[in-house]
Amino acid sequence: MDLMQQLNISSEKKIIVDFADWPLTTATQRLESTVFWHLDNYNCLLGPDMENGILGSGESPYHAVLDWEQTLHDRLAASRPDDEDVLHVKKVLDLNCG
Repeated sequence: MDLMQQLNISSEKKIIVDFADWPLTTATQRLESTVFWHLDNYNCLLGPDMENGILGSGESPYHAVLDWEQTLHDRLAASRPDDEDVLHVKKVLDLNCG
């Protein structure tokens, strides 16, 4: 399977989380996006950059992941054929891409 290009985040800003410890969807647990601190906010990202990737933010790592889950849901619902991040998610989760 092709790996999605991920934003390079310094280790000092990364927040280590165990997605299995939180009541999250199976999709969120499987995708394990990156949680990090940036500009006075926690962020959760899957993708090459904060402008185009699947991004959530919040006042805590958990809230950032919850916001990310909502963004993921919204992006899957919109499902543009040129959205490489969503195509990657569908491939990882073995969802019907057609």
